[in-house]
Amino acid sequence: PEPLISFFSTRAVRASPVALLRTLMRRIKFHFRVDAPALPDNSEEILSHGALFTWLEIGASEAQVVVCLDLDGMADPVGEAGNSSDIEEREREREAASIAWLTSVQPVGANLIVASSQPSAIKTIRERYFWPTLEMQVFSQEDAETVVKEYLGSRGQEFAGAVKEKFWQLCTPQLATNALFLSTLLHEWRLIDTVTWRHEKHIDKMEFTLSASVEKGTTVCIARLFNLMIDRWEEEHGECAFGDILSLVAISRGGLTEGDILALTQIDPAALATFFHVARELIASKSGPLLLL
Repeated sequence: PEPLISFFSTRAVRASPVALLRTLMRRIKFHFRVDAPALPDNSEEILSHGALFTWLEIGASEAQVVVCLDLDGMADPVGEAGNSSDIEEREREREAASIAWLTSVQPVGANLIVASSQPSAIKTIRERYFWPTLEMQVFSQEDAETVVKEYLGSRGQEFAGAVKEKFWQLCTPQLATNALFLSTLLHEWRLIDTVTWRHEKHIDKMEFTLSASVEKGTTVCIARLFNLMIDRWEEEHGECAFGDILSLVAISRGGLTEGDILALTQIDPAALATFFHVARELIASKSGPLLLL
């Protein structure tokens, strides 16, 4: 069987520990086509440490299992509780944020990687589970400037004077500290011709679009930058399905194979090869299917 690599995030979609564990166990069961045992069907069984360990062990006996959990959306409660129902709700929130519902022991062949900045989660990891930790520093404006300078410099592109000024007009301090926005803008900046009119036309379009989007937040700016990038792909290559392909790859849980994309979009194989070329820094093949990086 193919290795199982899964990512779960509680930032965009709120999920309870029970719902998250049930989804994880179900994914292991169906990925490895496990007939027995049956999935636990009540909250008490699902939350027991032995249940998660058992299913990780079952998966790891077939192939490598890597599960990445972004649990920062499970936040420690703040403020004072009002009535008894508020107290109960805060207790549920506190228990979820503590991540004490995860198994503290991982079977051989299974890797459980957890990300959280919540104080209660950090306390559980350090004082109860004794897991190894890696502290990630906040990505600062200075970090962004270093990344831009080294990235463009390593590719022999000039980054000074009017060119530098124009770049930082597009990449405001608010946007520069978002790694996804910065990497996407650098991807575009490197690929578009820095000499011909097409560069100026595209940069002017980005400047107009992003300047009108900053007040709406970073997420809107990232979405509109992606739309501009896809528009450029389709304009340069005369193909209108690139955005559809990228969307399909993005929403697919386990990735899509080349055959899947051809069947879903009816795109010409030559055009699909062009898509793979222009999107090569955004997609990757993990054990066959294509995934969005």
